[in-house]
Amino acid sequence: MGIFCASIIVSNILATKTLEFEFIALPCSILTFPVLFIINDILSEIYGYKMTRMLSTLVS
Repeated sequence: MGIFCASIIVSNILATKTLEFEFIALPCSILTFPVLFIINDILSEIYGYKMTRMLSTLVS
């Protein structure tokens, strides 16, 4: 749960930065979202959907 909370905080901080390729600019938080989805799946498998949803609303 700590990694999930830290990833959300880092994602919000990185959202202000941009990652520029040759022809496209993306927010840097796009790098942390795959980690968030994997951790969210693991938490929902271990603790259940209700507890994971409560954690997500608590952090947000």
